[in-house]
Amino acid sequence: MNFDLWFREQLTAVSQWIVEELDRLYAAIAETWNQEHTEQGGHGAITCTSIAERSRTTPMGEWIAIPFLAANFSGNGSMTWTVELADQVTAAYTLVGTTMTLSLAVITSTVGGTPNTALFYALPAGFKAPRLMHGAYHCVDNGVAGAGMWAVGSFAGSYATNLELYITSLGNWTASTNLTAIRCTATFEVVLI
Repeated sequence: MNFDLWFREQLTAVSQWIVEELDRLYAAIAETWNQEHTEQGGHGAITCTSIAERSRTTPMGEWIAIPFLAANFSGNGSMTWTVELADQVTAAYTLVGTTMTLSLAVITSTVGGTPNTALFYALPAGFKAPRLMHGAYHCVDNGVAGAGMWAVGSFAGSYATNLELYITSLGNWTASTNLTAIRCTATFEVVLI
């Protein structure tokens, strides 16, 4: 930062104290200014403890824990997915712009009713997924470990409210008691409507 104290001599004639205070003020501004600005006033590397965006109260990229709620877990058709408090090991998300990363770890949960293809986990905080996105995750179906596919969104252009969890074969989950587990981290676009 280039800064000169104009009329230094005239100010010194009136009050040396004012000049000294202005010099201290300039030094304090320059010390912090020069940490994140170039000498010409442009931006260099910016450092801070956190950045909030989009009027959110949680700083960008910080994880938000999702409290356990049994109603967050369901199955498609007549299938049920019963998850108890102790079964939910991790449920948390983070946001950067319109990108959500959701991490879900569920152990010893139960699949019942009429087996079908998808287990559902409700997206947190009223967020919806506007487009189809998918990826891989780890699952246990009736005690057998394997890979699965997660998906959000829809081919029809509607907004999805659930993370959908499939086994790799896209076949039905197996009805079982305390033998279904999910370990999934999914990153996808979200909107608030």
